[in-house]
Amino acid sequence: MSSKKNRKRSNRSSDRGSPSPSSARSPAGASAACPEAGFAAATGTLAVINFLEKDDKVPKKFQNSLVQLGLGTMKSANISIGRPVLLTSLHGKQEVYTAWPVSGFPGGKVGLSEIAQKNVGVRVGDAIHVQPLLGAVLQADEMDVALRCQA
Repeated sequence: MSSKKNRKRSNRSSDRGSPSPSSARSPAGASAACPEAGFAAATGTLAVINFLEKDDKVPKKFQNSLVQLGLGTMKSANISIGRPVLLTSLHGKQEVYTAWPVSGFPGGKVGLSEIAQKNVGVRVGDAIHVQPLLGAVLQADEMDVALRCQA
């Protein structure tokens, strides 16, 4: 089949609403699906901002174990309220936190306390990968820790 016929067919299928394989992978197609959170939220990579103190419903002692997200961002990244999420910095450092929604929170961003930023090794404006931890989360009765020397 000639390439002209292939182009015609792909144009016809995209006009009918079924996306062609190339448009399904494009960032523009993804951002149209979730305009508030954008393509970054769909892939799980978000920009770090400081934890917003305006959320008075959360006691201070729990704020260091939470990450703040907008509802649109949570929906597009398939993150449930109050469930654990894995934060991974671009350097590979990982920490587990609890996802918490904040009304009016900017899309494509994640709010971290200063302690959480230090633990994950990120600063305001850095990119961080956020993904939900699926399945059962079990409380550990016992944990073995092995120290290793860095030479």
